[in-house]
Amino acid sequence: MRISRLKGVSIATALCLAAVMAAAPSARAEIALPPPALGVGPASAWPAVTVIAIAGVLVNYDLIRRFTCSGDFLRLGGPGFTGPIGRSANVKPPPACAPR
Repeated sequence: MRISRLKGVSIATALCLAAVMAAAPSARAEIALPPPALGVGPASAWPAVTVIAIAGVLVNYDLIRRFTCSGDFLRLGGPGFTGPIGRSANVKPPPACAPR
């Protein structure tokens, strides 16, 4: 008995879904795109991409040197590497690693 109820519910759900899909507007409506503005394109995007890429590389380098025992291999310095970390500084100290 329970299986027949589930079949009835699934058939009713399928019929409702078919009715909704039939009543929905066609997906072939075309949207007119505005003409491209001057200065917008691949050539003008490269400076922004370069700045974002350099920032990403520096953030990854800082995370690597703060959370692993790799040390400051690019010698960029900073709190905890070239000087003490102040009391109010919001900086994670480098890990205490065994000397090599």
